[in-house]
Amino acid sequence: GVEAQSLAETANMSPDDAPLAIEDRNDPFEGREVKYRFQQIASHFAQEIKYPTFSRPIHQQQDLVEYLPNRAVQSSRPINLDDVDGEIQEVGPRIALKTSKFNYYPGEPVVAVADVTGIQARNSVHVTGLVRVGGQIVAKNQGVIRSDDGSNHAHQQYSLHFDDLSNIPVSDQGDMDVVAEFTIDGNTYAITSLIRYPKTVASIEGLGEVEVEGEYLKIPMQVTTSAPGLHAIKANLYAADLGTPLVHLNTVEELNSESGVLLLKAHIAALKNMGHEGPYELRDLSFTRGASAPKYTVEQGLVGASTYPVAGFSFSEYDDVPYIDESAQSRLDFLNQLGSTH
Repeated sequence: GVEAQSLAETANMSPDDAPLAIEDRNDPFEGREVKYRFQQIASHFAQEIKYPTFSRPIHQQQDLVEYLPNRAVQSSRPINLDDVDGEIQEVGPRIALKTSKFNYYPGEPVVAVADVTGIQARNSVHVTGLVRVGGQIVAKNQGVIRSDDGSNHAHQQYSLHFDDLSNIPVSDQGDMDVVAEFTIDGNTYAITSLIRYPKTVASIEGLGEVEVEGEYLKIPMQVTTSAPGLHAIKANLYAADLGTPLVHLNTVEELNSESGVLLLKAHIAALKNMGHEGPYELRDLSFTRGASAPKYTVEQGLVGASTYPVAGFSFSEYDDVPYIDESAQSRLDFLNQLGSTH
């Protein structure tokens, strides 16, 4: 958000970029206000740099949402709009469509939920699902009602299910449209959601031996690729017993052969901050090949399993040392200098 952008921009200033007029302004209150703002930014930044960017504690649900990969966004619209006393207003029911995720992979069914709200008990409603590639219909499915107990005629949900679409010719990016066609009292209204069914160039094959080394819990991921180059894994570490998210992990490494290991590392500072020694589970994984030669586009990798068990170790087995990023510390010192009243 704006706060994060302001923090990032301010934290990355050099002394040469400092506002020259802070001490020279005529209004002393404004000067104190600016310095207080710098103090706030410095305090926030000091907390941020306690942990590596590749090993971040997940303190709140909103943090987890940012780290969840492959999220779909619901499409929604009214079936009609009308001009009422000079204002455009919704008229009649509203329809919506949401797929279970954004990226699907060969062998996976595409699943979606179609919603209609604001209907009346007397309305006749039917839903048909379509998948289109380049404007051409390649799959069709009749929606199956999933929530109609007779008590709420105003809202109904329909499940759409399309089997493996891997034999359908698509581009490398695999763009497809999922369409829900609502037929309400004989009139048809459509809503569309974009998904991707891409070809994959790499795969996570499994988990190597997890161990503690120094201040890190090291989690090696065994991978294969048909396109050596820059590859990235993102994942969230959960408490196995509680199912609660603890630490977000990520790594970007160069693979020079068709098989290798990408290493995720959880820092002791992040683990201790969340107060859980394990055992853990690795979930919410994404695997991509970066925009490197020869195509310079991000390509998808297949994640072999949705969950990987990760051994836990006593915190006493780690080197209990703080994480220090010298360049970040220099920026913090500069922020503290800008906010100093002495």
